[in-house]
Amino acid sequence: MKINRLLFILVATLCVILLSSCTGTHEHSFGEWEIIEEAGCGSDGSQSRICAECGYEEISQIPAPAHSFISATVAPSCTEQGYTEYVCECGYSYKADYVVPLGHKLIEEKTLPSCTEHGYTHFSCEVCDYAFDGAFVDPLAHKNSSARVFYPTVTHSGYTEYTCLDCEHIYKEDFIAYADILPHAHTENDGILSRGIDVSYHNHSKDGSGEYIPLDWKAIKASGVDYVILRAGYTTTKDPTFEMDYRDAKAAGLGVGAYFYTYSATLQDAVKDAYDMLSYIDGKQFEYPIYFDLEEKNDPQLHTLPKEHLTELCVTFIEILQKHGYYCGIYVNHDWLYNILDTDDIKSKFDVWYARYPADPAEVDPNHKIMWNATELEWNESKYGKQLGMWQYTEYGYFDADGKRFDFNYCYKDYPEIMKKWHLNGY
Repeated sequence: MKINRLLFILVATLCVILLSSCTGTHEHSFGEWEIIEEAGCGSDGSQSRICAECGYEEISQIPAPAHSFISATVAPSCTEQGYTEYVCECGYSYKADYVVPLGHKLIEEKTLPSCTEHGYTHFSCEVCDYAFDGAFVDPLAHKNSSARVFYPTVTHSGYTEYTCLDCEHIYKEDFIAYADILPHAHTENDGILSRGIDVSYHNHSKDGSGEYIPLDWKAIKASGVDYVILRAGYTTTKDPTFEMDYRDAKAAGLGVGAYFYTYSATLQDAVKDAYDMLSYIDGKQFEYPIYFDLEEKNDPQLHTLPKEHLTELCVTFIEILQKHGYYCGIYVNHDWLYNILDTDDIKSKFDVWYARYPADPAEVDPNHKIMWNATELEWNESKYGKQLGMWQYTEYGYFDADGKRFDFNYCYKDYPEIMKKWHLNGY
C-alpha cells in the first residue's frame, strides 16, 4: 500500500510540472534558427531552433530555391537539330525548343568525261564540308585518232602509233614482230607458185634515135609469165627503162617487184643506195619483193671485204627499206650465199632470191638455150640446200629462138598475198 501511495504522489507531481510547462501556460521561447542542411537547387534544406526554457527543439524544412538558368541557343545544322540549352549554376541542365535540321544545300560541279577518265558530278554543300561524287559517265574512248605506222624490221617490232585528236594522248597498238612476216628464208612449199623474169635496160633494144624500145609486155604475159622483177637502179643511177617497164608491165596485168644493183663497199654508201632506191619506188605498188643485189661482177674487189662487213652492208640497206614499209630481201648466187656472206645470219633474217644455174646450159639444151616452159627444172636440194623463196634458174632464157635472152625464175612463195596481208610494198 505504501508503494502505491508513493507512485501516486510521483505521477501527480509530474502532472503538476507538465501543467505548469511552456505548452501549458505560455509559448516556447525559441532561439535563432540554425541551419542543419543548406537548401540547394533541386533539394530542400532543414533548420532547427530550441526553446530556451523547456529545451524543446523545433525542426522545419527549408524549401529548395528555383534554378537560376542561363540559356544558350544552338542553331540547327545541315544534319543536326537546333535547340536551346538551359544551364543552372548548380550544374543542372536540359535542352528544349528543338528545331529540325536544315538539310544540305548542295552545289553541283560537272566534270566532263575524257577519252580515258569517267565524267561525274561533284556535289558539295555550301554550308558544311559534306561532299560526294555521283552521276558517273563512262569514258569516251579515243574515237578520233591519227595513225602512224612503224613497220617491223629485223631489229625492231612494228606497231601503229595513234595520237588522239581529242586529248593528244599517244598510244601504241597492233604490234607485229618481223618474224611473224618472215621467220626465215626457207619455205616449206616446194611447188612452183608462179613464174617470172627479171628485166633491166639490157633487155631493151634502141631505135634510130637512141631511145629504148618498149618490150611487148602483153605478149610476155600471154606466154605464161606471171611476174617481173625490174631493176629500179644501181649505185648512183636510176635504170633508164624502169618507169616505162613498171607502167607497161602493170598495164599488162603482171605482178611486179624491183631490185637495186649495188657497187657500194661502205656502210655510208649503202645508206645512200637505200634512200636512192626509196626515191625510185616511191608511190608505186609491188606484188613481189624489193631486192638488194650484191654480187662479185658489180665490183671484183667487193667480195674480198670481211664477211661481217658485207653482211652488215646487206642489213643496212634492207632495214632502211623495211622501215619504210617494204618487203625487202637479197639477191645472191650460190657462192656469195654460202661462202662470202654470213650464211646463217642472212638466211635467218631475209628472204633470198637465189641464183643457181646448171653447170653447163647444154645439160638442158644443146643450143645453150632454155626455152620458156619447154623444160621445167626441179630444185635440187642435195646441191642447193633447203628450198628458198625464189630461184633464178637460168640466164639463158628465151621466148623464141630468135628473141632476146632473159633471166627466168620460179617462185615458191605467195608474195602477193604476203604484201596484202601485212600491208607492205604500197598495199
